[in-house]
Amino acid sequence: MEKSHRDSDGVLRFALVVKDWLAATPSVQDARPPVTPCCNRATAPPGAPLVLHGHGTRARTVRGVLAPDEPPAFHELRVRRYRCTACGATCTVVPADVLPRKHFGAVTIAIAMALYGALRRSLREVYQRLNPTRLRGHDARGWDAVLRWISLASALFPEVRAAPTEWSSRQVAERVAMTLAARVLDESLPIPSRVARAVCHPP
Repeated sequence: MEKSHRDSDGVLRFALVVKDWLAATPSVQDARPPVTPCCNRATAPPGAPLVLHGHGTRARTVRGVLAPDEPPAFHELRVRRYRCTACGATCTVVPADVLPRKHFGAVTIAIAMALYGALRRSLREVYQRLNPTRLRGHDARGWDAVLRWISLASALFPEVRAAPTEWSSRQVAERVAMTLAARVLDESLPIPSRVARAVCHPP
């Protein structure tokens, strides 16, 4: 089984999702990627010293839901850090459904696309369903973060084709949801469940 795949800025995503990572954080050995993301060397060459050493852990909070039928929450976990002895660079290994520079996990973002795009829910409804923060300003208009995610759709989910510039945000969100849902063959599942499964098993 492929353990991880590479994201930007030295972040590698491990096969486990947040929910499983919280249940049993992988060991330094288990989470160590086979190849360094910085200089493309074998991290543990047979009969030779380790190249990628454990470099401690770092706190990471993932907001939102971990499954379609769960309430939103703040999920606290420890992600693993490594340091390359060949070039001195460091990298971070995170669960498969953690996205670089995003407070919310991929499951939450994908379900937001499904609710807003495919199921035509309002941004306020999406917020109430997926955001664990309940204190809001009196002039809050829904959930602007969803619109930012939609504008970055193809970067967040590379398998989603870029939409025509004239499309509305809801149309783009629908394309994201239906593209992800198509990767899960069980059509008896509701769309939010299918997109959640898709992002928990990146291609």
